[in-house]
Amino acid sequence: MSDINSFSRDPQNQPDLTGNYSAGEPKSTVKNFNFIRRKIFKPNNILIALALLCVFVLLGHLLESGFFAAMCLFAGIVLMPVFSRELRQDQNILLGYWFVIFLHQIIAFTNAYLFTTYGAEFDAGHFQKLGEEFALYGDKWSLAIGAEFYAQMLGQIYSWFGASYLLGEQLSILAFAFSCIILLKIIRLLGIVKYKIYSLLAFGTLPTMLFLGSITLRESYQVLFFMSAVFFGLKMHIKGGVNTYILA
Repeated sequence: MSDINSFSRDPQNQPDLTGNYSAGEPKSTVKNFNFIRRKIFKPNNILIALALLCVFVLLGHLLESGFFAAMCLFAGIVLMPVFSRELRQDQNILLGYWFVIFLHQIIAFTNAYLFTTYGAEFDAGHFQKLGEEFALYGDKWSLAIGAEFYAQMLGQIYSWFGASYLLGEQLSILAFAFSCIILLKIIRLLGIVKYKIYSLLAFGTLPTMLFLGSITLRESYQVLFFMSAVFFGLKMHIKGGVNTYILA
């Protein structure tokens, strides 16, 4: 009987009032917590988290500034041959297209970030300023025609993707890229494919096209609409009327 009483009075055999019946279990919990803390709060993990945070902040700034949209347009212009058989019909045309686009991009980036290029002193800057104002106060403007309509178009795009000089320039270069496609279509219709590469290079490196077609001016759009009208006219004349597959 005394042995039983002595066993019951032994502190090591008494149950823990907090509900922990194993003396080693709290130590195991602390050990697991320290292990998780060491894994999460490692210096490398902290640096990675800070880097991701910086990327998200920078991406948000780029989205608001319009630079991200401009670079998406830049990629689309470079990859235009993927969507147009006229540009990928042979290697010379493909290289010629990339060459003239490269020259236009040099003018665009130089004018946006280095110095004002030829032809961008007055009208291009004025259109950019009007476009930015329309992006901020577009609800107070009424629909216009002529030069002001172009500024409103820029402003509407800036209100969606952010006001960026480079974005406006990429839009002009995009119009030029479409003009190159229309030019090659016209050459194919006229049957003078022998001179297609020379025509493309002459068209793309023409000084006025190069300097005025790479900035926020209307010249690229005017050339595109004029060449489209010529192409449609030739197409209807050759086919003897309005062709249902006019873009074929």
